[in-house]
Amino acid sequence: MRHIAVLIILSLPVGLLSSQNSFEDEILDKILSSDIFSPAPPGGNLFLAFAESLYATEEYDEAKGEYKRAVFLSGDKSVIRFATYKLSVCLLREKDFKDALSVLSSFDYDLDDTISITAHLLSVLAFALSGKEESSRFELANLTSRAEPDILPKILYIKGWSELILGDIEGAKSSFEAVVKTESDTPERDRSYPILREIKSFRPFYVSPEQARWLSIAIPGAGQMYAGETKEGINSLAINLLLGGATVSYLFKGGYVQAATITTLLWSRYWWGSNINAARLAEEKNKRINREFVLKLVREYGI
Repeated sequence: MRHIAVLIILSLPVGLLSSQNSFEDEILDKILSSDIFSPAPPGGNLFLAFAESLYATEEYDEAKGEYKRAVFLSGDKSVIRFATYKLSVCLLREKDFKDALSVLSSFDYDLDDTISITAHLLSVLAFALSGKEESSRFELANLTSRAEPDILPKILYIKGWSELILGDIEGAKSSFEAVVKTESDTPERDRSYPILREIKSFRPFYVSPEQARWLSIAIPGAGQMYAGETKEGINSLAINLLLGGATVSYLFKGGYVQAATITTLLWSRYWWGSNINAARLAEEKNKRINREFVLKLVREYGI
């Protein structure tokens, strides 16, 4: 019965999996709904007009086909650029980051062209949302090195949002501070003031992954409880006590082989795994704190 109890407890789920995409979905919707990423279409093209009507009714797959027709059948550069950009937006709406970023990368760095600037700024945030921090920062570096003073506030503003998405709160603070210090009177500057105030007043209670790990080493389950996961902590403590008790019981009875088997195959593995899990839970808690703050900002101020 004791072995059955061990197996039952070991089979219990360590924790409930939360939705991995709710944060990304909400942020992406706010990005694509922002006026920054919603340029006005050029007129006079029937395919483009039809594509826009399909996009407005959220028929993204059908809209993609019409945007492609506008690209291939139009000789107007402005139509081609706009349709290509909106094709990438449709792909993002469908959560196809790979193809969307491929389309966005086709734009050159003509920073005198509004659509080109918008496409590259969208790339910055799309890279950040898909967890590609280096690519996001590389795109920003390319834009910043080519930027004229009049568009620098917009680039810095998007830089701040990309850093918020990536969890770099201090980096975002510096970026929004740089926006408000610019001499240009821009919408991005006005938008940055309240966001910067919120960041400066943000006082998160982070937990230390290293401390969580050491607490769990000292007392199994303590690190999980420190990270705010009480059920995980109780589960870890119960399993470690049960496995430890089984080992000691076998030792007293002379069952050295059984004791060694439990220790090497179960107890030691679970004990070390519990330590790693405690650190992971602490990191996840800190990430949740940051994401909740970013969602608060985007819901209140938009992008």
